[in-house]
Amino acid sequence: KQVRYERLLSSSLQSLEFVLRSLSSEDEANSGLEEKVIELLEHKSVWKLSRNAATQCSFLILLATLCSHAPSVVNRHLQRLSTTVFGMLTITDAAISRPLWEAVLQLVSKYPKCWEEVNVQKLVFPNFFKMLKSGGGLNVALIFPNVLPFLSQIPRKLQGSPTLEQTVTDFQAHFFRSLREGFYSRRTDDSSNKVLLGCYLDCLRYTLLQIPRLPEVEKDEISVEEVSLAFLETQLLPFVEAIFADNFSTPVFFELLNNFIRLLLRRVQQAGQAEAVIRTDVGTPGLERHPKESELLPEQFWEEFEAILVKEIKRPGQSKVKMERLSALLVSLCRPVSPDSKVTSNNHEDPLMNMVNSAGSEALRIAHEKGSMEHLRLFARMLRTPSGGSLLRFSLQADFNGVYVRDVQTELPQLVIFTDFTSMMDIPEGREAEVFLQWVALPWLAVQQFSSSSEPPTSPTRYSAMLKLCLVEVVFAAAMHAPLDDRVRLLDQVCDMCGQDVI
Repeated sequence: KQVRYERLLSSSLQSLEFVLRSLSSEDEANSGLEEKVIELLEHKSVWKLSRNAATQCSFLILLATLCSHAPSVVNRHLQRLSTTVFGMLTITDAAISRPLWEAVLQLVSKYPKCWEEVNVQKLVFPNFFKMLKSGGGLNVALIFPNVLPFLSQIPRKLQGSPTLEQTVTDFQAHFFRSLREGFYSRRTDDSSNKVLLGCYLDCLRYTLLQIPRLPEVEKDEISVEEVSLAFLETQLLPFVEAIFADNFSTPVFFELLNNFIRLLLRRVQQAGQAEAVIRTDVGTPGLERHPKESELLPEQFWEEFEAILVKEIKRPGQSKVKMERLSALLVSLCRPVSPDSKVTSNNHEDPLMNMVNSAGSEALRIAHEKGSMEHLRLFARMLRTPSGGSLLRFSLQADFNGVYVRDVQTELPQLVIFTDFTSMMDIPEGREAEVFLQWVALPWLAVQQFSSSSEPPTSPTRYSAMLKLCLVEVVFAAAMHAPLDDRVRLLDQVCDMCGQDVI
């Protein structure tokens, strides 16, 4: 009998929801029905249906429909409705989560006074953070896409205000910490990881883009750089380091991190531009461009991010898998930020490219000094990108102190193919490929030729055949950045020097 009774209640709730959804707001029958619903919700026993497993789903569907179709009912019972909905935020059951979050988002978006009807610090935030820490149970893909829309509706006064002593508020610190704990507790497969990590980075980007609009910033009480750097140093960079160091590190994180950096950098570069139409950024609701967005990525952030990348490149005993993932991240970051961006080899004002070039140059140095095939392969992959010419120039100018030029240079006069410059800081635009081949790649490759001959020299180190193959790959990748008319000549000289072993 109890089961039949509960089924009857559930069916009745679904029928009422269907009628409310079907009637238009101008229909006279609808106004009469809303009065009946107001009277129905006066009974406390009705609200107990939200705690019954058999009627929970149907009751939440009804509440969501009331929020969207019956504002008079909601305004009359806003306190009970808010308490009921916010009190269920910890639920991660698949059957309940969908109608629950539909009701939550309808409530917070259409009835902003709902925050005043509940104790946010004792009811809403504790339940919300508890759900985040659980990682959404087994319904990550169902729950976490709702987190950013919910975050965007939380009033600024409830999130706290940044100060010089505490630029990251308690709410923000607790929120991102809960998201990280949820990721570490529920990471099971790439699809779930992508949702969790994507949610984390989307919320971080949204929070950063809010900074120029803070009253404290507009009043010049605190600068955009101070607040954004505090967020990046506490919520992004340590998480990046942890992911790099984690044996479980997922490749999807590096893809999402690349998108995060590029989307944010695009906003920074476009900040303050005069356009006829100001577009709203996808994924950041209600945030139009702001001139002070140009300060969101301070120079210190790039320096600290570069230090992390270089640290990972230099880490001894780095596994092949991690090197491949690091390589994939760096190669992705080598692409131009905007589709119409012009890639030049002499661009020193792009902080992203300077960071990537520094990491690539370090990989070349380690490959040269230690004969690391993985580091040389990483450098070769970066050279094959459109910005490879910039990497060549940076590598030559950053660390040209004779380390790349071995004694064998004097034995190869035929390598002198271009000499029209006075220093590595004065390489003409478009000629860095020839200089790199002359002073770095070809002498290095020649060492491999001599090492395999019957009378090897005493100084060069012997390398494996695979390293030699990687070096040939670097030579050909570098040649592709030479002027089109010179490529055939350069490659002919390479083949003449190295013989059939290169082919």
